[in-house]
Amino acid sequence: MIALLLEGVSTPYELQSLAGLSPGATIPILQSLVEDGHVRAGKPGIRGRIAYVVTLKGEKWLETIWPTLLQDGPSGDLDSDLRVFLIAVRVGNDRVRAEAFLRKAIAHRQETLGEFDGKVRQEGGGIRLADHYVSLRSRATTAILKAEVKAIDSILDRLSGGLPTTKRTRAG
Repeated sequence: MIALLLEGVSTPYELQSLAGLSPGATIPILQSLVEDGHVRAGKPGIRGRIAYVVTLKGEKWLETIWPTLLQDGPSGDLDSDLRVFLIAVRVGNDRVRAEAFLRKAIAHRQETLGEFDGKVRQEGGGIRLADHYVSLRSRATTAILKAEVKAIDSILDRLSGGLPTTKRTRAG
């Protein structure tokens, strides 16, 4: 959230329209960031929208916290993993570690695929409805994981042009 605010995406509406984040998810987070002193809320503007600006405390916090996101490793959630990657590139200017993080995300998914592959084989001859559901769900998860591996691999292949670093806007 702080990284997006630093990029100038400053209202819950913009967070929704530009970053795909719902106001129901972002508003409580923004309120918490204000309470913690990481963000300052402006006065309601046109259409009652409140713009948020990162404080110096928030900027320092983000610069301190992003390396731990890489150290914690991939979560298995594609959106979360891509966000961590982008924060490492845009905020941390550490493309090498960011790419290594994505490679770990691929490895994590491939491990999970191996686990599901064995599970699908074991469940093969079930006759109950629940057995069929578990089998279908395992197969669907396998397909999703394979697609995510391909997508992340494609992202790594396309990184030869690089990503620009972030321009920062914060409260004075």
